Amino acid sequence: MTTFYTYHEPVYIDVRDGSYIEATAEITYRVVWPYPASYGQPAEDASTDIQSVRLMKDGAELDLPTWMSDLITCPDTMERELLDHAFKEREAASDDAADHYGRLAQQWRR
Repeated sequence: MTTFYTYHEPVYIDVRDGSYIEATAEITYRVVWPYPASYGQPAEDASTDIQSVRLMKDGAELDLPTWMSDLITCPDTMERELLDHAFKEREAASDDAADHYGRLAQQWRR
């Protein structure tokens, strides 16, 4: 099963008159989790596979030029951020599931 994550990052775009536009980059991605080495296959590190990048302002999608999308998702800076985000999301989902099943177990004991 493939899990997709959505990461939100504030973006500030300078305008020629000295002001700026504040928007939010919405990055939808999936994680390719690491694989240990096996016979004939080298180990693989975790990586991200970005599905889409949208620029949002006040609930509306703004046009996003390719160069800006590339800048926002620069592998040197975003890969670690997205992996950290996915790990926290996965950990929170696991905690939520444990809480849910713990409450169910308590109900069944009564």
